[in-house]
Amino acid sequence: MDLTRAFESVPPGGGDGFFDLFFVAFAVIAALVLAGFVFVGYSMVRGARAARRSGIDPFTPESVILAQAISGDSPKPLEHRLRELDDLHRRGVISADEHRVARTKALAGD
Repeated sequence: MDLTRAFESVPPGGGDGFFDLFFVAFAVIAALVLAGFVFVGYSMVRGARAARRSGIDPFTPESVILAQAISGDSPKPLEHRLRELDDLHRRGVISADEHRVARTKALAGD
């Protein structure tokens, strides 16, 4: 059989649509990869913001944060400590004098 005649029956537009299907599949896969990158970026920014709100440096390695959490050495943000003191005073667990002294120490950084 002559090779020239074998390809005469194939229309000039690509035949059975294989190339059209290939480009559609390529576009879908590219869109999914791009969506994955966007999701990972969004997750990283969201995690960094949550870490900052908790008083943790977002660039601190996870192993250091885990070690602090296990040992209990994790320092609480000043705002959190003051809120706890106010709550203890409001519930009557500590007196007004104790509340004042504890707030002064917390504000001084002790």
